[in-house]
Amino acid sequence: MFSTIFNFELKRWLKGASFYIFLAIFFLISLLFSAINYGFFESVSAVRNTNEFANSPIALNNFINGMNSMIYLLLPIIVGTSVYRDFRFNMHTILFSYPFTKWDYIGGKFLSSLFVVFLITLSLVAGVLVASVLPGINPALLTDFNFVAIAQIYLIYVIPNLLFIGVIVFALVTVSRNIFVGFIG
Repeated sequence: MFSTIFNFELKRWLKGASFYIFLAIFFLISLLFSAINYGFFESVSAVRNTNEFANSPIALNNFINGMNSMIYLLLPIIVGTSVYRDFRFNMHTILFSYPFTKWDYIGGKFLSSLFVVFLITLSLVAGVLVASVLPGINPALLTDFNFVAIAQIYLIYVIPNLLFIGVIVFALVTVSRNIFVGFIG
């Protein structure tokens, strides 16, 4: 039953316009900031206090984690809404009459919405990659792209932080049955 709930929630988010709007917004923000940092716009410059490459692992870590602080604002919107929607429309009474456990219900709702947020965070890397191949960037600021560094950033920083903050928001909304508590939390 877990997979049924997970797939239903995932399809619901992927059919909705809000997922694609969030994906486009974070992709464009990442593309713009990376293009500025890579020297695409000659009149607008990013101040660089170090001699490191603009797409070095430490610079990418700082950029992705900085952008992720804005994505944390999406967690109540996506993770909190997935469970709040059932309480708002009184569907939880009908859903709990079906033969599945609470762990299937809660796990399917939480992991599907967390997966949606993770897909949105991947748009940050896509923006960085697209900005690095734009014509007119300063090649002296760039080094070879390191996919292992991106994987390490996601495995060490991004996924654990999304999981931790997502659990807090999901628990607050589930227990209180109020989406505003998730935003405050």
